[in-house]
Amino acid sequence: MKLLLLTYHFPPRGTAGSMRNYAMATVGCTVFQEVVVAKAAFTPQVDDSIPEPQGCNLIEVPNWDYRFFFGKLASKANGKSFVWRKIRGVLGVLLPGLWTEGGLWYVIRGYQLANRCLRDAEDWVIYSSYRPMADHWIAFLLKLRYRKIHWIADFRDLPPGRNAIRHVMLRFMLQQAEMVSTVSKGLAAKLESLHPKVVTMPNVCFPPGSLSGTPVVQDYFRIVYTGSLYSRQSLFPLPKALASLFDEGLLDPARVRLVYAGKDGGIWDRRLGDFAYPQILENKGLLTLAASRALQAGAAVNLLLSWCDEDHCGILTSKFFEYLEAGQPILGIVNRNPDPELEDWFSRSHAGQLAYAHEGCLRSVRQFILEKYRIWIQEGQVPSCVNREFMAQFSWENNMKMMCRQINKSIHEKSTVPQQLVSQPHQPA
Repeated sequence: MKLLLLTYHFPPRGTAGSMRNYAMATVGCTVFQEVVVAKAAFTPQVDDSIPEPQGCNLIEVPNWDYRFFFGKLASKANGKSFVWRKIRGVLGVLLPGLWTEGGLWYVIRGYQLANRCLRDAEDWVIYSSYRPMADHWIAFLLKLRYRKIHWIADFRDLPPGRNAIRHVMLRFMLQQAEMVSTVSKGLAAKLESLHPKVVTMPNVCFPPGSLSGTPVVQDYFRIVYTGSLYSRQSLFPLPKALASLFDEGLLDPARVRLVYAGKDGGIWDRRLGDFAYPQILENKGLLTLAASRALQAGAAVNLLLSWCDEDHCGILTSKFFEYLEAGQPILGIVNRNPDPELEDWFSRSHAGQLAYAHEGCLRSVRQFILEKYRIWIQEGQVPSCVNREFMAQFSWENNMKMMCRQINKSIHEKSTVPQQLVSQPHQPA
Protein backbone atom coordinates (compact mmCIF):
# COMPACT_ATOMS: atom_id res chain seq x y z
CA MET A 1 0.00 0.00 0.00
CA LYS A 2 1.03 3.58 -0.67
CA LEU A 3 0.11 6.71 1.24
CA LEU A 4 -0.78 10.15 -0.15
CA LEU A 5 -0.90 12.87 2.52
CA LEU A 6 -2.74 16.06 1.68
CA THR A 7 -1.43 18.53 4.24
CA TYR A 8 -1.24 22.28 3.65
CA HIS A 9 1.33 22.98 6.39
CA PHE A 10 4.42 20.91 5.62
CA PRO A 11 7.05 20.95 6.91
CA PRO A 12 5.06 22.05 9.95
CA ARG A 13 5.34 25.59 11.23
CA GLY A 14 6.05 24.28 14.70
CA THR A 15 2.44 24.67 15.74
CA ALA A 16 0.99 21.77 17.67
CA GLY A 17 -1.77 21.09 15.13
CA SER A 18 0.52 20.81 12.11
CA MET A 19 2.75 18.32 13.95
CA ARG A 20 -0.03 15.71 13.68
CA ASN A 21 0.45 15.39 9.92
CA TYR A 22 4.22 15.55 10.28
CA ALA A 23 3.96 12.50 12.54
CA MET A 24 1.74 10.70 10.03
CA ALA A 25 4.30 11.28 7.26
CA THR A 26 7.30 10.24 9.36
CA VAL A 27 5.77 7.05 10.76
CA GLY A 28 4.09 6.33 7.43
CA CYS A 29 7.51 6.02 5.78
CA THR A 30 8.17 2.98 7.98
CA VAL A 31 4.84 1.31 7.15
CA PHE A 32 3.88 2.11 3.54
CA GLN A 33 5.78 1.26 0.37
CA GLU A 34 5.69 4.89 -0.71
CA VAL A 35 4.67 8.14 0.95
CA VAL A 36 3.82 11.22 -1.10
CA VAL A 37 3.06 14.54 0.62
CA ALA A 38 1.13 17.27 -1.22
CA LYS A 39 1.82 20.58 0.50
CA ALA A 40 1.32 24.29 0.00
CA ALA A 41 4.12 25.84 -2.05
CA PHE A 42 4.12 29.04 0.02
CA THR A 43 4.44 28.78 3.80
CA PRO A 44 4.96 32.11 5.58
CA GLN A 45 6.44 30.55 8.73
CA VAL A 46 9.15 27.88 8.68
CA ASP A 47 10.59 26.23 11.80
CA ASP A 48 14.19 25.27 11.08
CA SER A 49 14.37 23.18 14.25
CA ILE A 50 12.07 20.53 12.71
CA PRO A 51 13.92 18.10 10.44
CA GLU A 52 12.27 17.02 7.22
CA PRO A 53 11.16 13.36 7.38
CA GLN A 54 13.31 11.05 5.34
CA GLY A 55 11.76 9.02 2.53
CA CYS A 56 8.83 11.30 1.59
CA ASN A 57 8.25 12.53 -1.94
CA LEU A 58 6.96 16.11 -1.91
CA ILE A 59 4.47 17.75 -4.26
CA GLU A 60 4.27 21.53 -4.00
CA VAL A 61 0.81 22.91 -4.73
CA PRO A 62 0.49 26.66 -5.47
CA ASN A 63 -1.65 28.37 -2.84
CA TRP A 64 -2.79 31.77 -4.00
CA ASP A 65 -4.71 32.45 -0.81
CA TYR A 66 -4.63 35.10 1.92
CA ARG A 67 -1.52 33.50 3.40
CA PHE A 68 0.27 33.96 0.09
CA PHE A 69 -0.72 37.62 -0.23
CA PHE A 70 -0.80 38.68 3.45
CA GLY A 71 1.15 35.93 5.25
CA LYS A 72 4.15 38.02 6.23
CA LEU A 73 1.95 40.86 7.46
CA ALA A 74 -0.22 38.46 9.48
CA SER A 75 2.80 36.74 11.04
CA LYS A 76 4.01 40.11 12.34
CA ALA A 77 0.63 41.04 13.81
CA ASN A 78 1.73 39.91 17.33
CA GLY A 79 -1.60 39.80 19.07
CA LYS A 80 -3.75 41.28 16.33
CA SER A 81 -4.30 37.82 14.82
CA PHE A 82 -7.97 38.02 15.84
CA VAL A 83 -8.43 40.29 12.79
CA TRP A 84 -7.13 37.57 10.48
CA ARG A 85 -9.24 34.96 12.24
CA LYS A 86 -12.32 37.13 11.70
CA ILE A 87 -11.51 37.53 8.01
CA ARG A 88 -10.99 33.77 7.70
CA GLY A 89 -14.28 33.10 9.52
CA VAL A 90 -16.28 35.42 7.25
CA LEU A 91 -14.72 34.02 4.08
CA GLY A 92 -15.25 30.44 5.26
CA VAL A 93 -18.99 30.68 5.96
CA LEU A 94 -19.77 29.20 2.55
CA LEU A 95 -17.61 26.60 0.79
CA PRO A 96 -14.79 26.50 3.39
CA GLY A 97 -11.39 25.84 1.89
CA LEU A 98 -12.22 27.45 -1.44
CA TRP A 99 -11.85 31.07 -0.29
CA THR A 100 -9.59 30.82 2.79
CA GLU A 101 -6.47 28.70 3.33
CA GLY A 102 -5.61 26.95 0.09
CA GLY A 103 -8.12 28.55 -2.20
CA LEU A 104 -9.83 27.36 -5.36
CA TRP A 105 -6.63 27.21 -7.44
CA TYR A 106 -4.93 25.16 -4.69
CA VAL A 107 -7.76 22.61 -4.90
CA ILE A 108 -7.65 22.45 -8.72
CA ARG A 109 -3.86 22.17 -8.97
CA GLY A 110 -3.68 19.78 -6.02
CA TYR A 111 -6.14 17.48 -7.76
CA GLN A 112 -4.22 17.68 -11.03
CA LEU A 113 -0.81 17.04 -9.45
CA ALA A 114 -2.06 14.19 -7.25
CA ASN A 115 -3.51 12.50 -10.35
CA ARG A 116 0.00 11.98 -11.66
CA CYS A 117 1.07 9.79 -8.74
CA LEU A 118 -2.10 7.68 -8.45
CA ARG A 119 -0.97 5.15 -11.05
CA ASP A 120 -2.35 2.07 -9.29
CA ALA A 121 -5.36 3.62 -7.62
CA GLU A 122 -6.43 0.54 -5.68
CA ASP A 123 -3.09 0.45 -3.82
CA TRP A 124 -3.35 3.99 -2.46
CA VAL A 125 -4.55 5.42 0.84
CA ILE A 126 -5.35 9.13 0.90
CA TYR A 127 -5.12 10.93 4.23
CA SER A 128 -6.37 14.53 4.35
CA SER A 129 -6.63 16.68 7.44
CA TYR A 130 -8.68 19.69 8.50
CA ARG A 131 -7.62 22.43 8.71
CA PRO A 132 -7.67 23.69 6.02
CA MET A 133 -10.76 22.24 4.38
CA ALA A 134 -9.09 22.57 0.97
CA ASP A 135 -7.21 19.29 1.51
CA HIS A 136 -10.53 17.48 2.03
CA TRP A 137 -11.84 18.96 -1.22
CA ILE A 138 -8.85 17.54 -3.12
CA ALA A 139 -9.35 14.11 -1.52
CA PHE A 140 -13.08 14.22 -2.32
CA LEU A 141 -12.40 14.90 -6.02
CA LEU A 142 -9.77 12.16 -6.18
CA LYS A 143 -12.14 9.66 -4.58
CA LEU A 144 -14.82 10.49 -7.14
CA ARG A 145 -12.39 9.63 -9.91
CA TYR A 146 -10.61 6.66 -8.32
CA ARG A 147 -13.25 4.53 -6.62
CA LYS A 148 -10.76 1.93 -5.37
CA ILE A 149 -8.62 4.25 -3.28
CA HIS A 150 -9.16 4.47 0.48
CA TRP A 151 -9.81 7.95 1.87
CA ILE A 152 -9.34 8.84 5.53
CA ALA A 153 -10.66 12.30 6.44
CA ASP A 154 -9.00 13.62 9.58
CA PHE A 155 -10.36 16.39 11.80
CA ARG A 156 -7.98 17.64 14.48
CA ASP A 157 -10.58 20.34 15.11
CA LEU A 158 -14.20 21.02 14.18
CA PRO A 159 -15.28 23.60 11.60
CA PRO A 160 -16.47 26.66 13.55
CA GLY A 161 -20.08 27.73 13.92
CA ARG A 162 -23.39 26.02 13.25
CA ASN A 163 -23.88 26.74 9.58
CA ALA A 164 -26.57 24.38 8.24
CA ILE A 165 -25.41 24.65 4.64
CA ARG A 166 -21.87 23.76 5.65
CA HIS A 167 -23.11 20.79 7.69
CA VAL A 168 -25.04 19.38 4.71
CA MET A 169 -22.05 19.97 2.45
CA LEU A 170 -19.72 18.13 4.84
CA ARG A 171 -22.07 15.16 5.11
CA PHE A 172 -22.27 14.96 1.32
CA MET A 173 -18.49 15.20 0.97
CA LEU A 174 -17.68 12.66 3.69
CA GLN A 175 -19.98 10.02 2.17
CA GLN A 176 -17.01 9.23 -0.07
CA ALA A 177 -14.60 8.73 2.87
CA GLU A 178 -13.68 5.28 4.16
CA MET A 179 -13.57 6.62 7.69
CA VAL A 180 -13.19 9.82 9.70
CA SER A 181 -10.47 10.19 12.32
CA THR A 182 -10.21 12.74 15.11
CA VAL A 183 -8.31 13.48 18.32
CA SER A 184 -10.78 12.78 21.14
CA LYS A 185 -14.03 11.10 22.09
CA GLY A 186 -15.68 14.50 22.52
CA LEU A 187 -14.96 15.53 18.95
CA ALA A 188 -15.81 12.02 17.71
CA ALA A 189 -19.32 12.33 19.18
CA LYS A 190 -19.86 15.49 17.11
CA LEU A 191 -18.46 13.97 13.92
CA GLU A 192 -20.70 10.90 14.15
CA SER A 193 -23.50 13.06 12.74
CA LEU A 194 -21.40 13.38 9.57
CA HIS A 195 -20.07 9.84 9.12
CA PRO A 196 -20.93 6.35 10.49
CA LYS A 197 -17.31 5.27 11.08
CA VAL A 198 -15.36 7.67 13.32
CA VAL A 199 -12.14 6.54 15.03
CA THR A 200 -10.10 8.35 17.67
CA MET A 201 -6.37 8.82 17.15
CA PRO A 202 -5.05 10.94 20.04
CA ASN A 203 -2.72 13.84 19.27
CA VAL A 204 0.18 12.05 20.97
CA CYS A 205 3.53 13.76 20.96
CA PHE A 206 5.96 12.81 18.19
CA PRO A 207 8.76 11.98 17.94
CA PRO A 208 9.47 11.26 21.64
CA GLY A 209 12.25 13.50 22.88
CA SER A 210 13.91 14.07 19.52
CA LEU A 211 12.60 17.61 19.05
CA SER A 212 13.26 18.83 22.58
CA GLY A 213 16.14 21.15 23.34
CA THR A 214 18.12 21.31 26.57
CA PRO A 215 15.62 22.11 29.36
CA VAL A 216 15.67 25.67 30.61
CA VAL A 217 17.34 25.88 34.05
CA GLN A 218 14.80 26.33 36.84
CA ASP A 219 16.42 29.50 38.18
CA TYR A 220 12.91 30.92 38.55
CA PHE A 221 9.64 29.31 39.51
CA ARG A 222 8.20 29.51 35.99
CA ILE A 223 4.56 29.01 35.07
CA VAL A 224 4.68 28.59 31.28
CA TYR A 225 2.08 28.85 28.53
CA THR A 226 3.13 28.12 24.95
CA GLY A 227 0.94 28.42 21.88
CA SER A 228 -2.05 30.32 20.51
CA LEU A 229 -4.71 32.15 22.48
CA TYR A 230 -8.44 31.98 21.73
CA SER A 231 -11.40 34.07 22.85
CA ARG A 232 -13.08 31.11 24.58
CA GLN A 233 -10.11 30.51 26.90
CA SER A 234 -9.82 32.12 30.32
CA LEU A 235 -6.85 32.72 32.64
CA PHE A 236 -9.09 33.03 35.68
CA PRO A 237 -8.49 32.16 38.51
CA LEU A 238 -4.68 32.03 38.01
CA PRO A 239 -3.90 35.79 38.19
CA LYS A 240 -6.08 36.19 41.29
CA ALA A 241 -4.48 33.15 42.95
CA LEU A 242 -0.96 34.45 42.28
CA ALA A 243 -1.80 37.97 43.47
CA SER A 244 -3.26 36.66 46.74
CA LEU A 245 -0.22 34.45 47.37
CA PHE A 246 2.09 37.43 46.78
CA ASP A 247 -0.05 39.66 49.02
CA GLU A 248 0.15 37.15 51.86
CA GLY A 249 3.91 36.73 51.51
CA LEU A 250 3.64 33.04 50.64
CA LEU A 251 5.33 33.56 47.26
CA ASP A 252 8.21 35.91 46.47
CA PRO A 253 7.52 37.88 43.24
CA ALA A 254 11.28 38.19 42.65
CA ARG A 255 11.50 34.41 42.24
CA VAL A 256 8.38 33.78 40.15
CA ARG A 257 7.82 34.25 36.43
CA LEU A 258 4.62 33.88 34.41
CA VAL A 259 5.87 33.17 30.88
CA TYR A 260 4.17 33.28 27.48
CA ALA A 261 5.67 32.04 24.20
CA GLY A 262 3.72 32.22 20.94
CA LYS A 263 2.38 34.44 18.21
CA ASP A 264 -0.37 36.06 20.33
CA GLY A 265 1.83 38.03 22.71
CA GLY A 266 -0.27 41.16 22.29
CA ILE A 267 -3.41 39.31 23.38
CA TRP A 268 -1.54 37.86 26.38
CA ASP A 269 -0.36 41.34 27.43
CA ARG A 270 -3.88 42.78 27.18
CA ARG A 271 -5.41 39.98 29.23
CA LEU A 272 -2.90 40.64 32.01
CA GLY A 273 -2.93 44.41 31.60
CA ASP A 274 -4.37 45.06 35.07
CA PHE A 275 -2.33 42.38 36.88
CA ALA A 276 -0.99 43.77 40.15
CA TYR A 277 2.50 42.27 39.76
CA PRO A 278 3.61 43.03 36.17
CA GLN A 279 7.28 42.42 37.06
CA ILE A 280 6.73 38.65 36.95
CA LEU A 281 5.41 38.67 33.36
CA GLU A 282 7.62 37.49 30.48
CA ASN A 283 6.59 37.54 26.82
CA LYS A 284 9.08 35.61 24.71
CA GLY A 285 7.23 35.89 21.40
CA LEU A 286 7.20 33.14 18.80
CA LEU A 287 9.83 30.43 19.43
CA THR A 288 10.97 27.42 17.45
CA LEU A 289 9.45 24.12 18.47
CA ALA A 290 12.73 22.98 20.05
CA ALA A 291 13.00 26.19 22.10
CA SER A 292 9.35 25.94 23.10
CA ARG A 293 9.76 22.36 24.31
CA ALA A 294 12.93 23.29 26.19
CA LEU A 295 10.90 25.98 27.97
CA GLN A 296 8.18 23.44 28.80
CA ALA A 297 10.73 20.92 30.14
CA GLY A 298 12.28 23.60 32.37
CA ALA A 299 8.98 24.91 33.73
CA ALA A 300 7.89 24.44 37.32
CA VAL A 301 4.29 24.34 36.04
CA ASN A 302 2.98 24.23 32.47
CA LEU A 303 -0.30 26.06 31.90
CA LEU A 304 -3.05 24.52 29.74
CA LEU A 305 -6.03 26.69 28.73
CA SER A 306 -9.10 25.04 27.25
CA TRP A 307 -12.87 25.32 27.06
CA CYS A 308 -15.91 23.06 26.90
CA ASP A 309 -19.33 23.99 25.57
CA GLU A 310 -22.17 22.54 23.53
CA ASP A 311 -20.04 22.69 20.37
CA HIS A 312 -16.64 21.59 21.70
CA CYS A 313 -15.79 19.04 24.35
CA GLY A 314 -12.76 16.78 24.82
CA ILE A 315 -10.28 19.22 23.33
CA LEU A 316 -7.11 17.09 23.59
CA THR A 317 -4.64 19.31 21.78
CA SER A 318 -1.09 18.40 20.75
CA LYS A 319 0.04 20.96 23.31
CA PHE A 320 -1.40 18.80 26.10
CA PHE A 321 0.73 15.86 24.92
CA GLU A 322 3.77 18.10 24.56
CA TYR A 323 3.28 19.04 28.21
CA LEU A 324 2.94 15.39 29.14
CA GLU A 325 6.19 14.58 27.36
CA ALA A 326 7.90 17.45 29.19
CA GLY A 327 6.83 15.69 32.37
CA GLN A 328 6.35 18.80 34.51
CA PRO A 329 3.13 19.38 36.50
CA ILE A 330 0.29 20.84 34.43
CA LEU A 331 -2.25 23.38 35.64
CA GLY A 332 -5.26 23.06 33.35
CA ILE A 333 -7.99 25.72 33.34
CA VAL A 334 -11.19 24.89 31.46
CA ASN A 335 -13.63 27.67 30.66
CA ARG A 336 -17.43 27.24 30.79
CA ASN A 337 -18.60 23.61 31.25
CA PRO A 338 -17.01 20.54 32.92
CA ASP A 339 -14.97 18.34 30.58
CA PRO A 340 -15.16 14.68 31.74
CA GLU A 341 -12.74 13.44 29.07
CA LEU A 342 -9.99 15.90 30.03
CA GLU A 343 -10.63 15.12 33.71
CA ASP A 344 -10.09 11.44 32.96
CA TRP A 345 -6.80 12.14 31.14
CA PHE A 346 -5.53 14.28 34.02
CA SER A 347 -6.44 11.59 36.51
CA ARG A 348 -4.89 8.63 34.66
CA SER A 349 -1.73 10.44 33.54
CA HIS A 350 -1.12 12.15 36.92
CA ALA A 351 -0.68 15.34 34.90
CA GLY A 352 -1.36 17.78 37.70
CA GLN A 353 -4.34 19.95 38.62
CA LEU A 354 -7.40 20.54 36.45
CA ALA A 355 -9.49 23.54 37.45
CA TYR A 356 -12.37 25.54 36.03
CA ALA A 357 -12.66 29.25 35.35
CA HIS A 358 -14.85 30.16 38.29
CA GLU A 359 -14.43 31.36 41.85
CA GLY A 360 -14.96 27.91 43.35
CA CYS A 361 -11.61 26.71 42.01
CA LEU A 362 -9.55 29.60 43.41
CA ARG A 363 -8.60 27.71 46.55
CA SER A 364 -7.43 24.56 44.71
CA VAL A 365 -5.35 26.61 42.24
CA ARG A 366 -3.73 28.51 45.13
CA GLN A 367 -2.93 25.28 46.93
CA PHE A 368 -1.48 23.64 43.83
CA ILE A 369 0.85 26.56 43.06
CA LEU A 370 1.92 26.93 46.69
CA GLU A 371 2.68 23.20 46.98
CA LYS A 372 4.87 23.21 43.85
CA TYR A 373 6.56 26.45 44.90
CA ARG A 374 7.56 25.00 48.28
CA ILE A 375 9.01 21.92 46.56
CA TRP A 376 10.98 24.21 44.23
CA ILE A 377 12.32 26.27 47.19
CA GLN A 378 13.49 23.11 48.98
CA GLU A 379 14.87 21.12 46.04
CA GLY A 380 15.72 23.77 43.44
CA GLN A 381 13.36 22.18 40.92
CA VAL A 382 9.93 20.65 40.60
CA PRO A 383 10.31 16.96 39.69
CA SER A 384 8.39 15.23 36.92
CA CYS A 385 5.01 13.85 37.92
CA VAL A 386 3.65 12.18 34.75
CA ASN A 387 2.75 8.49 34.82
CA ARG A 388 5.15 7.28 32.09
CA GLU A 389 3.86 3.73 32.26
CA PHE A 390 0.36 4.92 31.39
CA MET A 391 1.62 7.20 28.59
CA ALA A 392 3.74 4.43 26.99
CA GLN A 393 0.63 2.93 25.39
CA PHE A 394 0.06 6.08 23.31
CA SER A 395 2.30 6.54 20.28
CA TRP A 396 2.06 7.41 16.61
CA GLU A 397 3.18 3.87 15.80
CA ASN A 398 0.09 2.57 17.58
CA ASN A 399 -2.10 5.16 15.85
CA MET A 400 -0.74 4.06 12.48
CA LYS A 401 -1.34 0.39 13.29
CA MET A 402 -4.94 1.16 14.22
CA MET A 403 -5.43 3.10 10.98
CA CYS A 404 -4.02 0.21 8.94
CA ARG A 405 -6.30 -2.27 10.72
CA GLN A 406 -9.30 -0.14 9.83
CA ILE A 407 -8.18 0.02 6.18
CA ASN A 408 -7.64 -3.76 6.01
CA LYS A 409 -11.01 -4.33 7.63
CA SER A 410 -12.66 -2.10 5.03
CA ILE A 411 -10.86 -3.92 2.19
CA HIS A 412 -12.00 -7.25 3.59
CA GLU A 413 -15.61 -6.09 3.90
CA LYS A 414 -15.63 -4.87 0.30
CA SER A 415 -14.08 -8.07 -1.02
CA THR A 416 -16.45 -10.41 0.86
CA VAL A 417 -19.71 -8.76 -0.18
CA PRO A 418 -19.54 -9.88 -3.84
CA GLN A 419 -18.52 -13.40 -2.79
CA GLN A 420 -21.52 -13.65 -0.48
CA LEU A 421 -23.81 -12.55 -3.29
CA VAL A 422 -22.29 -15.02 -5.74
CA SER A 423 -22.55 -17.89 -3.25
CA GLN A 424 -26.33 -17.52 -3.16
CA PRO A 425 -27.67 -18.74 -6.53
CA HIS A 426 -30.71 -17.11 -7.94
CA GLN A 427 -33.90 -18.96 -6.98
CA PRO A 428 -36.51 -19.05 -9.75
CA ALA A 429 -39.92 -17.78 -8.83
